[in-house]
Amino acid sequence: MPRVSHETPIVYRPDIDGLRALAVLSVVLFHASDRLLPGGFVGVDVFFVISGYLISRIILQGLSDRSFSFADFYKKRALRIFPALIVVLLATALLGNFLLFPLEYKNLGKHIAGGAAFVANIVYWTESGYFDKLGEAKPLLHLWSLGIEEQFYLIWPLLLAFFWQFRKSLIWTLLGLAIVSFAANLFWVGSDAASVFYFPGTRFWELILGAILAALQVARILNVGNDDLVSPNQITEQRSRVLRDGFSFAGMAMILGACVGLNRSISYPGGWALLPVLGAVFLIGAGPQAWINRYFLARPFMVFLGLISYPLYLWHWPLLSYARIVESGKPPGFFRALLVFAAVFLAYATYRWIERPLRFGKLRYRVAILWGGMCSIGCFGTFVYFSDAQFGIRATPMLLAQETIESPRNDPQCKGKYPVLGAYCLESAGDGAVTTAIVGDSHANHFMPGLESILRPRNERVVHLGEPGCPVLLGGLRERSGERVSCAAVSESILTFLAQNREIRRIIISFRGPLNTSEKGYGNVEKLLAVRFTDTSNPTLPSAAAIESTLTRTVALLLSRNKEVWLFEDVPELGFHIEECQVRPFSITHKKREPCALPFAEVSQRQRQYHRIVTRVQEKFPNLLVFDPKLNLCDATSCFGMKNHAPLYVDGDHLSRQGSLVALEGWSPVLDESRGSGTTVLRK
Repeated sequence: MPRVSHETPIVYRPDIDGLRALAVLSVVLFHASDRLLPGGFVGVDVFFVISGYLISRIILQGLSDRSFSFADFYKKRALRIFPALIVVLLATALLGNFLLFPLEYKNLGKHIAGGAAFVANIVYWTESGYFDKLGEAKPLLHLWSLGIEEQFYLIWPLLLAFFWQFRKSLIWTLLGLAIVSFAANLFWVGSDAASVFYFPGTRFWELILGAILAALQVARILNVGNDDLVSPNQITEQRSRVLRDGFSFAGMAMILGACVGLNRSISYPGGWALLPVLGAVFLIGAGPQAWINRYFLARPFMVFLGLISYPLYLWHWPLLSYARIVESGKPPGFFRALLVFAAVFLAYATYRWIERPLRFGKLRYRVAILWGGMCSIGCFGTFVYFSDAQFGIRATPMLLAQETIESPRNDPQCKGKYPVLGAYCLESAGDGAVTTAIVGDSHANHFMPGLESILRPRNERVVHLGEPGCPVLLGGLRERSGERVSCAAVSESILTFLAQNREIRRIIISFRGPLNTSEKGYGNVEKLLAVRFTDTSNPTLPSAAAIESTLTRTVALLLSRNKEVWLFEDVPELGFHIEECQVRPFSITHKKREPCALPFAEVSQRQRQYHRIVTRVQEKFPNLLVFDPKLNLCDATSCFGMKNHAPLYVDGDHLSRQGSLVALEGWSPVLDESRGSGTTVLRK
C-alpha cells in the first residue's frame, strides 16, 4: 500500500445520504408490496456497503493521523444507534401489549431481547427464514441486519488496527477477507440459504467491500474528493469524467435491476447479491461529482430521506407487521400506504427530537443513560420470555389453541442422547422410556403433541429427529428454489442410528409428501414455491418416482431390523392463512373467511399422486402401518381449518397444538407381540 497522505479529510457527501434514501425506499416499498418492487430487499445490501465504507473511513483516517480512539469510536456508535432503537423497541413493546395475545407477546419478548443485545440475526436464524410467511408476523424481524452491522462494528476496529501495522498489504488483506466471506456465502447458500442470510461471516464481505473503497481513498489510490476516479497523473480530466459517470450509471442500473429483477423465490444472497453490492461500490467510488450522484442522489429530497433513513428503517416494519397481524393477513393497499407515510413522519420526529439532541447535545452522562436504557429494555424482553408474567390482551381459548409447535434446533442436550445429523431434536415430556421416533420435516414435528398425549399414559415417550424441509428417506436430496438441502446425509445418519437402537422399537415416517411429489406449493400463499426431490442413486428419476424409490428403501431397512414402522400420510394443505378465519381485536378491514375449510375433493386431488405411492409401497410391505390424519380433519365434503371454534393450524399447512391432538385421535400403536397376527390400516 502506498504511503498515506495525512491530507485526506473526511468530507460530508450528500450523495451518500441519497444512496441511503435509495436503499431504504427499496426496502420499505418491498415490505409494503413486493409486487411494486419484488427485489427491494437488496436495499439492505446497499446499507451494508455504505456502513462498511463510512465506518472504515473513520477508523482508517483516525489511524492515519494517530487520532483514533476505541473508546471514542464505540461512544459515537452508541450515540448513533441507541436513541432511535430504544424508542422503537419501547413503542413496539407498548403496542404489542394492546395488539398481541400472551403467547405472541412472549415471543416478542425474545425478539426485544435479541434486538437490544444486537443478536437478532442469531435469534431469527434459529427460528425460520427471512421470507417465511410467518416472518411477516414478527414485528422486529428487520433488526437482523442491525445485528450483523453491530457485530461487524464490534470486531472491525480491532482488525483494522492490527492490519494497519502491515499497511503496505492492507488492501490485499481486506480483499482476501472479502473473498473468503463471499466464497463461504456461495458454498453454503445452495444448501442452507437461511443460515447464509443471517450468519455474519457470510455477509461481512458486503461491508468489507465498502471498507476497501475507504482504504483506497485513504491511500490516495481512489480520490473522490477531487472528483477523480484515479490519480489525475494517470488519466485526463475528460476521460476521468466519462469513467466516473460510467461507473455511476452502471451502479444505479445494477441496483435498480436487482430491485426489479430479483424476487423472494431465489436463493439469496448467493451470487445475486453482487448486483446491489457492486452497484453501491460503483456509486460511492464514482464520487460526488458523477452525474447520477450529483443530479439525483444529492437532490434535497433524497438527502432528507437519507438523513432519516435509519429511524425510517426501524419504524416501517413494526407498523406493517402489526397491521398484518391485526388484519389477519396483508392489509389493503391504501392502509399500507398510510402506514408508510406514518413511518416517514415518525422517522422525522425521531431524528429531529430524539436522535439529534442526544447525539449532538450537551446532556451529561448521555452515553451512560443510553446504555442503561438499552440494558433495561433487553432485561425486560428476557423477563417476558422466560417468566410466567402475562402481557398482551386477554387470550381467548380459540387463540390459545393456536400455539406453534417448536422443535429446538441443534439442541445440545438432545443431541447428546441422539448423536445424529439434522437440526431437529425434540423429546416429549414425561418419565417413561423413549420407545418411539418420528422422523421427517416440520410435517413430522407437528404431530408431537398428539403423540405425547397418546404415549404418555402408556409410560412411553417419543423423539422427533429430522431436518427442516427434509423427508427422512434413504438417498433423498431436496432442492427448493435453487437451495439444495443435504437430506441424504441427514437421513442416513438418523435411520442408521435408529436401526441399530434397540430401545426405540417404533419408527414413524412423516413428511410433506404432496409437495415433494408435485414439486410445487399449494394455494396463493405458496404460489412461488418450487421444489425438486431426487434419489441420489438414480438422479434422472422425476420427483414422484424418487419419493417412491427412497421410501421403499427406507421401509425395507427398518422392517429388516424388526421395527414397528408407521407412515403418517400428510395433513390437508389449506392454501390460505389460518388467520383469515378469525377477526382479531382492533381489526379495521378484515372479513372473516367462512367457512374455514376447503373441499375434500380438492384435498384428495392434491394428495392423489402421493397416496398412490403410499399404496404401492404398502403392497410391497404388508407390515407397513399407515395412518391418514384426514380421518379426523375432514368429513365427506370438507377439510377444516377450525374445529369447535379452535384453529387446527398455525399457518396454511402446519398443525397447531390443538390440531395435532385432533389429527391423531383414534391412532394407537401396535404391540410388538401382535404384529405378526395382522394389522389395521387406518385410511380414508
